[in-house]
Amino acid sequence: MSNCWDQLLCPFFTSSCLFVLKDYFLLLGFNQHRLDRVGGVVFENKDTYVEISYEAETFPSYSLTLLIGSGSNAVPFWFIIPPTDEASKYTFWKFGNEVELRSVLERIKSSVLEPFGKPIWNDAVELDRYLKRFRSEFIQ
Repeated sequence: MSNCWDQLLCPFFTSSCLFVLKDYFLLLGFNQHRLDRVGGVVFENKDTYVEISYEAETFPSYSLTLLIGSGSNAVPFWFIIPPTDEASKYTFWKFGNEVELRSVLERIKSSVLEPFGKPIWNDAVELDRYLKRFRSEFIQ
């Protein structure tokens, strides 16, 4: 028997995420490492991980969550992207079905991961700077 929370889960998220992003991350030296509690996917290389997931409580029009981190520390991409950039609004790129999700993930790949993620996951010093700044501003 499932609980009420299970009814909010997106049944196609994991498969769609892997369909759109697995080869992209594999070419960049990442492997699929694990799934989060709602079926979000974590890709990891030797030093960095990227977690692509969603807010189950936004059902039926889900919002994506994107984190980049190292070790036990992570920073959301919204913290990294300049607020004047259209990509900073990625949390408003909603999806309610598989076609919409794949479209949003393609947009995430080209508008968020490429321009903002790639430079940071290739630069441990820069990632650490963002992690420290995020902790100092939001985690006391």
